[in-house]
Amino acid sequence: MFPDPALRLTVINLSYNAIDSLPEDMFTNMPGLMSILLEGNNLITVDQKTFSPVWSQLNKINLYENPMRCDCRMKWMLLLKSPKNTWAECVHPPNLAGSNLAHLKADDLKC
Repeated sequence: MFPDPALRLTVINLSYNAIDSLPEDMFTNMPGLMSILLEGNNLITVDQKTFSPVWSQLNKINLYENPMRCDCRMKWMLLLKSPKNTWAECVHPPNLAGSNLAHLKADDLKC
């Protein structure tokens, strides 16, 4: 899908593509990646394995307008330092609906 390695790729915009999952190797060999835009898809959760190759270098991740389930599977995003600009709004569970994931505490995310 992308050149390997994708040395000059700094932004990936996959917004509004009805994406419901991402392959584990999606962001491997992307040393310059700074922003991931996944707004308006069908992602319920995001897997740490998928994002771990680039997580520490990101300054922006947009997961807004996805039906995010803010539970223990998302806790890693809070335990690891999140990118400076993180947009992800919880839809589930009901007690967290409307909350920005970046403003929650890891203890708020339960399974």
